[in-house]
Amino acid sequence: RMSLKLNIAVCDDEKYYRQHIKKLIDAYLKTEDVIYRIEVFSDGIDFCKDERNYTAYDIIFLDIEMQRMNGMETAYEIRKKNQDMDIVFITVMSDYVFDGYKVSAVRYILKEELEKLLPECMSVLLKKRQYFGQKILLEFVGGEREILLKEIYYMSEEESKHFLEIIK
Repeated sequence: RMSLKLNIAVCDDEKYYRQHIKKLIDAYLKTEDVIYRIEVFSDGIDFCKDERNYTAYDIIFLDIEMQRMNGMETAYEIRKKNQDMDIVFITVMSDYVFDGYKVSAVRYILKEELEKLLPECMSVLLKKRQYFGQKILLEFVGGEREILLKEIYYMSEEESKHFLEIIK
């Protein structure tokens, strides 16, 4: 059985919430079969200034109301370069909830409900990524290549037997 590897970003302009969200995610993931890394960013500009961030993270927890570059603007920038990153908005107000659909946000969590709703959100994200976000190393004639399971559309019966052995 493969354990899941996750790179998670937390982007909030309030230090308290950056640390609080990180602590909640950390507490949840310690109980799961997950290898993970959590990085914090002080706002959208801090996240977007490094091009590698657009593809380095599997999940981002984004505050919407931030001074220099808000979470919605940050989400639009992410979506220009990455359709696969899971976006979770965390905010104090529900004004932008419908805009979240435009960037395919997974969840919209009010800060006052973090302790209650974050574990359920993480559970959904883990289930989603358990297989489809998982990478597997396969041997081809030209050598080995790592591919995402969601990139596999068809395999022969013989290949599927070999594949099932790998993922056990």
